[in-house]
Amino acid sequence: MKLYKGKVKARTDHHRLGDFLSPRRRANSDDSYAMSSSRSPDIMKHMAIRSESHDSRNGPSPDEFASPSHTVRMEAITANTLQSELHETPVGWNAIKPHSGALEHSGLKWERIKDIVHTNVSSSRKDERRDAVQQLGTMEGGDPMVTYALKDRMEKDETDEVKYEAMKSLIKLGCWDEVVMVNIVKHLLVGNYEIRTDLLHTMINGKNVHYVNKDMEIFPVLLELLSHFCKNPDITDSVSFDSAVCLGKLCIADENAKAKLRKVLFNTPDTHLKAQALDILVKQLKCTDRPLIQAALMQLVKSSSWTYRVEASRCLAQIGPRYICMDPVLEGEVYKVLENRIWDEPNREVRFEVARTMTTLGMVSRAQERTIKRLDDHQEEVRSQAVISIGTLGIKNEKTIRILLEMLELDASEYVRLMIIRTFAILGLTDKRVIRTLKEREKLEGSLGRAAARTLSELGAKSQSGLKT
Repeated sequence: MKLYKGKVKARTDHHRLGDFLSPRRRANSDDSYAMSSSRSPDIMKHMAIRSESHDSRNGPSPDEFASPSHTVRMEAITANTLQSELHETPVGWNAIKPHSGALEHSGLKWERIKDIVHTNVSSSRKDERRDAVQQLGTMEGGDPMVTYALKDRMEKDETDEVKYEAMKSLIKLGCWDEVVMVNIVKHLLVGNYEIRTDLLHTMINGKNVHYVNKDMEIFPVLLELLSHFCKNPDITDSVSFDSAVCLGKLCIADENAKAKLRKVLFNTPDTHLKAQALDILVKQLKCTDRPLIQAALMQLVKSSSWTYRVEASRCLAQIGPRYICMDPVLEGEVYKVLENRIWDEPNREVRFEVARTMTTLGMVSRAQERTIKRLDDHQEEVRSQAVISIGTLGIKNEKTIRILLEMLELDASEYVRLMIIRTFAILGLTDKRVIRTLKEREKLEGSLGRAAARTLSELGAKSQSGLKT
């Protein structure tokens, strides 16, 4: 674009490119290019003139902005700026990629992924291609470059084994396109028992399985197939059970799937299958009936795995007070189990999860009142249970602290005093009275002295971390 006697000859296509620049570059184009004299000397000259004008008159007048000469001068500057931009900035991915995404695709992991995509995936050896697509799914690099390479292998590879592994990797990465769903249905239809089991496990653990597009034409076919598998009456059949779990993961309330999960929950001795069936029925299929509540209570009390006990407590919280607290008998049964688990539980995570469940169900105030009253019980076991419950429920008001300090001084049971010292650490109490009392107990020999020293060490670490934050 050129300037002729104060008028612009014509607008060029380069001027229209200003609409496609990023807002950041449009806003800062004058300043950024004025700071680089090598790009446009005209802009430097104009910026100097504008600066002098601003110093002498405190900015241009509104009439100057509206004048034709000012408009012509600004259009000429824009043209020169765009021409400099087009001549000096290369066109390509490096020029247009977002600056914030550089760190996400850097490092040894992405170097390895790029090496696999460009070298191993297209290898002439079948075993190398199979291992390559497996590694891409395991490394969880859900980049368009990765998904494109996997789709290419799934559709065009010469061997069925590589196609199958590429499909599994796409499922792990959360790629639920229709072409992937078509291949899933095909393998479920014609595959043997091992392939069906392996594929169903991959779908259950696949990324974003809850958000599969339900409007695809192939999706009803997949649902009908999985529902048909659920009809197998054998509770030991893994394909039937995994199909029910998969329908639950897809958030499909299929009646055959519900019946299969309930049958496994109430009849199989396998605790792993029981826990999985309960989790799907409550959290995915939103079942809230009394038998499921009792099954959750049984798992909370009897399960040998602390993670399953945590999940059982969360299932009770998921069901909520609307279905538990409406029946007084059921509410009393649930409260009794939860109250016992806040002290009669070896794992701290389970105890705290139970306390959170009691809060969700509106039972925590009742539990706190009963716990404080039980501190005055004449039985040593009841008092120690109450002290443990205080730590689990997080009761650390002034009245409770005073009672615990008095019990630490006067209680006849050494076990109760030991529990009080440990409760101070759980509550994170850094009160001066507590620290002074613990320092006195630290001087004693035996379990109380060791527990006091350990508690002081934990409280000191917590106070220092609190100061740092």
